Amino acid sequence: MVIDSSSSVGRRQLNPPSSQRVINWSLTQGQVNQHARGCRNKEIMSHYKLPISYLLFVFIFSNAMSAASENSEANEPTTQLHALWDRVVCIQTLESPQTKTGRLCSAFLVTKANRLFLVTAGHAASETKGASRVLYLDTQSESQWVTLSSLVPHSTNPWQRDQVSDLAIAELIERKGNKIYMDHLRQLAFDAERLASSSPGRLTPITCIGFPLGVGMVPKVSPLAIPGHIVSDELPAKNDWGTEPILFASPALAQGTSGGPAITVDVNANCTGIVGMYIGVLSDQTGGKLSKLVPAKIIKDAIGKALN
Repeated sequence: MVIDSSSSVGRRQLNPPSSQRVINWSLTQGQVNQHARGCRNKEIMSHYKLPISYLLFVFIFSNAMSAASENSEANEPTTQLHALWDRVVCIQTLESPQTKTGRLCSAFLVTKANRLFLVTAGHAASETKGASRVLYLDTQSESQWVTLSSLVPHSTNPWQRDQVSDLAIAELIERKGNKIYMDHLRQLAFDAERLASSSPGRLTPITCIGFPLGVGMVPKVSPLAIPGHIVSDELPAKNDWGTEPILFASPALAQGTSGGPAITVDVNANCTGIVGMYIGVLSDQTGGKLSKLVPAKIIKDAIGKALN
């Protein structure tokens, strides 16, 4: 997909929380010293009846406010929701250093056996190069980017294309100068065990995550989460060399989403599984469209082969 990258993506520092005023309800040192000598505990208690009543009031009030705060936090949306959507990355490829236009796709990370893989659509991977940027939001909610060549072996095309499906994976390796980025990306990765081994079934609710039309790429990396449903079992679909296994889904999504995962979530917005990866649409002359997903088991098998 062609994009305009006139806006740059960089690190954003979150505003620090506003300072809060602290009220000290304790007795002054002068008051304590004035009556400390020769006073028994019961005399001190009697003399300082008013200040201690203040302390008792503050103690009860503080507990009540703390309980109210806890109840309020319990009713707020879980932060897991935010973290889950933000685990998808964008790969941006400029046409040349002099231009501000280029191509982009979505991608996500999978970890298995302490190894890290970048997963995207095969057709999208073919448009990347060493200078392509991987844009992501780190766990501190700051936008970051790193060149693809910084994450893979020197002077090597890292993509392993599937022979049948529109799928490509690249193993990312830690080397001099990229540790901070590798640490960030590991924190965003899905465990390979989340990749479903079978079709989830028709009408299964899913969420596709990515950057349709480049939306969510700037000024801060913020992937879109689009709810939908699986509408078919695994079916053969035509491609350039014959057919490939596909899950069809709705709604149809825009360019730029290719390479983004389709996931299932529970009521607490925890990822319960990755069912596939978006690669494009099936359409006809009437304007009807269906989304096409590479089944997750194909991704799982590809990572298994890469490990061996």
